[in-house]
Amino acid sequence: MSFERLLRNLLFLCFGLFLCLPSAKAQPPQSVQTFEIWQDSSGAADWSQIAAQPFAPLTQDTLSLGISDRVYWLRFRVNEPLSETRQILQLANGNIDRIDVYLPAKTPGQYRYFAVGNDRPAENREIFSNTWAFYLYPSSDYVYLRLSSTSALRLPVLVWQEAAFWQKINQDYLVFGLFYGILLTAGLFYLFIYRALHDKAHLYYCLYVAGMFLYQLQVQGHARLLFNYPYHAGNFFFWLLLSGTFIASLLFAEAFLHLNNSHQRWKNWLRFLIGLAVLQGAFGIAAWNIAANQLAHLLGLIGPLSMITLALFRLRQGFRAARFYLAAWLILFCGILIWILSAYLPLPAFSSIILVPATAAEILLLALALADRLRLLQEKQRLLQERMRHFQQLSLTDALTGLQNKRSFQSHLQECISFAHKNDAPLALLILDLDNFKHYNDTYGHWEGDHVLASLGQTLTFLLRDSDSAFRYGGEEFIALLPGATQEQALQIAERIRRQFAAQAFRPNPDVVVNVTLSIGIAALQKKESAAEFFKRTDDALYRAKNSGRNRSICA
Repeated sequence: MSFERLLRNLLFLCFGLFLCLPSAKAQPPQSVQTFEIWQDSSGAADWSQIAAQPFAPLTQDTLSLGISDRVYWLRFRVNEPLSETRQILQLANGNIDRIDVYLPAKTPGQYRYFAVGNDRPAENREIFSNTWAFYLYPSSDYVYLRLSSTSALRLPVLVWQEAAFWQKINQDYLVFGLFYGILLTAGLFYLFIYRALHDKAHLYYCLYVAGMFLYQLQVQGHARLLFNYPYHAGNFFFWLLLSGTFIASLLFAEAFLHLNNSHQRWKNWLRFLIGLAVLQGAFGIAAWNIAANQLAHLLGLIGPLSMITLALFRLRQGFRAARFYLAAWLILFCGILIWILSAYLPLPAFSSIILVPATAAEILLLALALADRLRLLQEKQRLLQERMRHFQQLSLTDALTGLQNKRSFQSHLQECISFAHKNDAPLALLILDLDNFKHYNDTYGHWEGDHVLASLGQTLTFLLRDSDSAFRYGGEEFIALLPGATQEQALQIAERIRRQFAAQAFRPNPDVVVNVTLSIGIAALQKKESAAEFFKRTDDALYRAKNSGRNRSICA
């Protein structure tokens, strides 16, 4: 199984478990259906003044009041009589700055007060949970909430049976545990890949995953459970983190999609978005949270749309690794769109956590995109290496005879000599030259001469041992390098080649039969002899064979 397929199966298994875990559903909660709301324009009203305020009906079953610096007071009654078992009121958004909660006490007309929210101490919670949860006592009195937040005021209000609430909390722990586990595993895995490959795309992916991990810890309310940090420090870190995460996603896009100088417009657009992300972070760090949140929502739409458009553009250019990348950003864009709209519209309660499955799917698909990109790069590298080997082979091979050429012989000779000297092994060299080949070419033409040369190449290939090597040195001159052969063995091989080739009949014309002969020089390597000296002795033996009447083999 390939690395890409293994990773794909593993990631989809994790995501399947992530989706299946909530299937063991707890008893569903009761949603509060009727709210009354009053906007505190001055933000100065206190509890003693609330009963006299003109609350107006709010026709939303899920509070979605948008991004505002206004203060809202909310009141509602639990619609159905409380059962004998205890019930729990859940305000199912852990990312609200300040919530003042006034709950009816056991004594009619009396209230219990809780000051909770991101900028309040974690110990103010009555129930340890990433959202805000409180026990309810039987009462027909109103529940009052005072809400103020610089983030989106979306707040599902749910009433649970106690056992069902804890069952749901346990399921949430499993789901979020797997969710964070997916992000950590993907980030750490590709961090190791980055350390091995030093590919910037893997580094930016790790930074993006780390940013999303910490961002979701904050948005889902888990960060305050783990770390009891001051609100202003958390606010500073949150905006720095959100800005950095967005910038990492843009740098990842540029590196992953291989943007180069021909994509300068796209690179400029990504730089512009990076500038907006820096501006958003600066707004948040300066405590201009409303402007920072609004800019974050804008970037949350523009950013993914830019990624989707860029991925389509690169896909049309033939960059196949953009497939998973495109799917990842399409899913995240849909999740972000629902999440942003839920801040202004009364969408179902699940919209407040839609980013969790959307983020998990995006991270997994981006991991697959990296694996696919790595596979394609490896495939391109393999093809490139094959082409390089092919061209290298062409550069070392004689096209006519199929034998290795002079360049190959020179490097091969030195290797064989070094091995022979080091291991005190025999080595022999043959230099073969066609007799009167110029006359043959002049008489019958170069086409027929090439046929003779090719036939000699075939003869050498057929008669030499597997350990031997044959070369066309140039023109009508050939060489055989015989590792492990003594001079006597080399002479026997040379004579076998000479006799068999001389026995071949060539027909340059239908009525003409010609036999072509060889002269061969033979030498065995001597101790401490250099390549030049070894070659010269063999070449001298060839000349003696020529001067002695040709068609013979002579040893140096």
